[in-house]
Amino acid sequence: MTASDTRGKMLAFELLLLLQTLAVLVILWSMLPIYREVWEHPGHQLNYLPEPIRLVAAPILFHFVYWFRLLRVPIPAIKTNLLLSHIVPFLGRLSFIFGTSFFALLVYRHLPSLVAVTDPFDALLRLIITFGILFSLYCYSIELERLGLALRPPPKS
Repeated sequence: MTASDTRGKMLAFELLLLLQTLAVLVILWSMLPIYREVWEHPGHQLNYLPEPIRLVAAPILFHFVYWFRLLRVPIPAIKTNLLLSHIVPFLGRLSFIFGTSFFALLVYRHLPSLVAVTDPFDALLRLIITFGILFSLYCYSIELERLGLALRPPPKS
């Protein structure tokens, strides 16, 4: 394998990881106003809903890029770094913790409004979007775990 092949694979991996990160940031940024609304008005119907296109398009984009990277672009050989091998997975877990805490907040503080659901199709759609977002954040945390493992130096004997 030539140096240009290695650099091309590294560039492809970096681009795909950047796209995944941007999609996750769009998801998290879109969830902040909903999080605030649920926190300030527990048990009430949400007054603010973000543009649904962001909450649908970002996970779809994420999964397209994630599965393409997973199936077609291996993590290239990376210079090891002990500190980064801990920070990168930590950031992945933080993103997942934020998503799961949002889900817990919805379930525990907003559950009374779920009893009065008038449109079951709308409720099902929201549930699918919510689980799609959670699954996206989970996959992103796994991706950063893989990267963290690639950054880990070999154990000293």
